[in-house]
Amino acid sequence: MKVLKRVFSFVIAYCLILSFGCCGYDSSFASLSENEPAGDNIAETTLTYPSDIKVSYSGKNMLVAPWEVNWAYEVNEEEWSSVVTDTAHPIDRTYKNYFEPASEGKLTIDYTGAYKPDAVTYVHKYPVSMLLTVEDPDDLPLTEAIERRVEYEDYIEVELTDEEKFNFPLVLSGDDFNGYIYDVCVVWDHASFRGTAKFSFLIEEGESNGQ
Repeated sequence: MKVLKRVFSFVIAYCLILSFGCCGYDSSFASLSENEPAGDNIAETTLTYPSDIKVSYSGKNMLVAPWEVNWAYEVNEEEWSSVVTDTAHPIDRTYKNYFEPASEGKLTIDYTGAYKPDAVTYVHKYPVSMLLTVEDPDDLPLTEAIERRVEYEDYIEVELTDEEKFNFPLVLSGDDFNGYIYDVCVVWDHASFRGTAKFSFLIEEGESNGQ
C-alpha cells in the first residue's frame, strides 16, 4: 500500500474535501452531525483513518480493511491533513480469506469503529470469473493491464433503498450472493473529518456448504 500524506492549510484541505469524487460523493449524504463544534478536543472528536468493516454471511464473520481511502481530518484550528491510499482493485486482488457459498441467508455489513459512516455510497459486485489469474498485478503486460481497467467498470450494481443507504449494519437479503466479489464504498461527513473508503470481499461460487 502506498500512502501519501501531506499537511495542507485549512482552506486547501477544505477545497480538497469538497472535490471528493472517488465514490461518487453526494452532498445529500451529509451527516446530521455537520454542525458539531470543531477545534475543541480535536483528538477526541476526529477520525484520522477509517476502521475496518465487519462482514457476516451464513454464520461466518470477517473483518475487512479498506482497499482505497480518500480522507481529510482536522489537525488543529488552522490545519487539516489528507490521507490517500491506493492498492489493487477488487478484481485484481488476492483473497486469502473469503466466504464459502451458502444456499440462503443474509449478507450483513457493519462498521467496527467509533464513528459509523454517514451513508453507503454504493455496493457493486463482480463475477468471480473476472478475478485476476496471476497472483501479482504487476506481472501483467502493460497492454493487458491497460485493457483490464475497462473491466473495472463492468460491475453489477446492488440496488439499495434510501433507507438502507443510511443504515448500519446494512443487511442484504437474497439468494444470489455466491460467486461474486463485492466492492462497498461508504462516506463520512463530519465537522472535523470527512472522506470515503472502499472495501472488498469475496464469496465463493459453487454449491451450498449446507449451512
